[in-house]
Amino acid sequence: MDLNAEQIFRDFVIELQKQINIQKTAGIDIDNCRDIPWTEIVKEAFSEIGRIIEGIKVYATGHDGEYLLDVLWDSTENEKHGPILGVESEWGNIKDVEEDFYKLMYVKCRFKVLVYSSTSEVNRLELQRMIKDGLINFDQHLIGEQYLFVDMNNFEPWRITTVGFIVTQATLKNRKAIELSNICSVEWDDKIKNYIL
Repeated sequence: MDLNAEQIFRDFVIELQKQINIQKTAGIDIDNCRDIPWTEIVKEAFSEIGRIIEGIKVYATGHDGEYLLDVLWDSTENEKHGPILGVESEWGNIKDVEEDFYKLMYVKCRFKVLVYSSTSEVNRLELQRMIKDGLINFDQHLIGEQYLFVDMNNFEPWRITTVGFIVTQATLKNRKAIELSNICSVEWDDKIKNYIL
């Protein structure tokens, strides 16, 4: 199973649009909702992606039960392999996002995905600062862990952006040198941007 951060992000955006369309077809007014429907949409998107990957068992609320995080992909190919990907989704204030971020750091898996929504450029920078500070202050990283921070912003320009961080030997030696790197972003056109928060 060959996963990479950019492909996980792109698959998420594709599946996200499918889940938004399912909600619209069901008559759910997601335009005027904040946390719960969006958390469910994110969970469903990552659950669907995981289900089509051979050798993955998906744990999520409403399916096989939540296990530690909102969504967890576990390897069924090799018992020693363990969790592959963990997802937390939070649309609350910075403290709420920070709480879910720390849950991700405590769980050991190759990919750790935090999905949240910034409300302004200032808020976006505050969230990224909180994330960077959390990475610097946490001292239990393992080499090779990859973090994906997916910001589904709800201000102009309407964009879903992901930045990432990979734990290396160098960052373990000098955590103050930790930097987030841009992985990918997707702009939403006028037809669908109103369905993003």
